[in-house]
Amino acid sequence: MRMFDKFGKACELLKDIPIAKEEKEGEKKEGEVTKSFLRKVYELLYEAEGKEDYILSVGYMVARKKSRHSVEFYKRLKNIVNSLSGDWDKVREDLRGMLEQVIKIGYIRAELGEDVCKKP
Repeated sequence: MRMFDKFGKACELLKDIPIAKEEKEGEKKEGEVTKSFLRKVYELLYEAEGKEDYILSVGYMVARKKSRHSVEFYKRLKNIVNSLSGDWDKVREDLRGMLEQVIKIGYIRAELGEDVCKKP
């Protein structure tokens, strides 16, 4: 049985990517990923029928956002998804655990300004 380091992969995915609380009406903070963006990436996991469909759905969402950091996030996520093997249910389960960590880390970073990924 392979071990998938959910926390480590989540930190790798969010490395050097700022997380904004939310975008304010008419005030887009270019280059930031929001908490709602992270939640949507998680939700798309359950709408997708396979790895390719998931990558395509997230890529479409990122292409519409057009920020440097969301594009970097997408590229890293795509690499992680492609590195996972097995059937879609197993891959989705690994990604689910990792993305739950991503959301928690993102919220802590956005709300408390603390990066729990940095080693003391």
